[in-house]
Amino acid sequence: MRWKLAIVAVAIATAITVVSGGVGAEQRRSTVTNSFNEASLFQAFEAVKTGDYGPLGQLPAPTAAAISALERLLADNNETVRREAVTMLGRIDDPATAPVLAGALSDPVDDIATRAAAAIYRLGPDAIQPGVGDQIRKAVENGLTAGGAILILAHDPATEETIAVLRELRDARGDELTEVSPPSPAVSMGLMVDTALAKLGDAQAEDRLTAAAGSGDLATAEFLLSALREIDSPRVIEALAAVTLADSRPVQGDAPSGAETGMRLADLAATRFAARFDLAAGIDDLADERLPDQTIEAVKAELENYLAAAR
Repeated sequence: MRWKLAIVAVAIATAITVVSGGVGAEQRRSTVTNSFNEASLFQAFEAVKTGDYGPLGQLPAPTAAAISALERLLADNNETVRREAVTMLGRIDDPATAPVLAGALSDPVDDIATRAAAAIYRLGPDAIQPGVGDQIRKAVENGLTAGGAILILAHDPATEETIAVLRELRDARGDELTEVSPPSPAVSMGLMVDTALAKLGDAQAEDRLTAAAGSGDLATAEFLLSALREIDSPRVIEALAAVTLADSRPVQGDAPSGAETGMRLADLAATRFAARFDLAAGIDDLADERLPDQTIEAVKAELENYLAAAR
């Protein structure tokens, strides 16, 4: 828990003192201003072009009011401006950002497109609005391999078109690695595609995903636990639970790199299963800590009841 207290202390200090100098603006917060001002936003991004992130760090947390202005910045010739604009859009927890972020999927800089895909993925199924699914699918067809774009297509209602695009991607580049965003696990594109395809009803993908879930591979297990929102198949869940809820290998979870949590894969699995299926196990899903063995046993029992009801 000490690492959490340290993070809280840093967050409080950052809210009081404006940080400046060579780190990304998404790492800064400020109470200097508290309402959206378009002129201030554009001035801050002009400063970014010279390497000065100070004005950007002094802006308030972005809200939906900033979406239109940020969309204009995505057309800027400066790569850093576009990257910071996508990052700021990703901090706005509003599905209204999805169509704008979808436009950034075609950015010629892969990192910017990948950030946009990750932001869309974090929005969840509500991101798939009219036209957005088409843009994501087109971006994947055109070579985008960002994990966020692949996984969010699991919620695309244009099932036949999406399945065809995902199958083609799997056949062509299934062995290559991809990720949603750091520090999420990097896994094969084939595994990520199968996760989306299985949710879309592809029986062969579900078979492959079930086998992967039961393989015991640590990166695969951590990825599937991070993507439980996209997994509905009782077979896959059962295979994943059988392996992970008995695994004592150390994992980091969502804790910062280097933080000592004592967390095991079983703890991570119990936490993620309890959150995904609303199990009455009394787990703080933000805790990222070692759980008592009796709590893990309680999750096993609750999950078995859930799966029995789902069959």
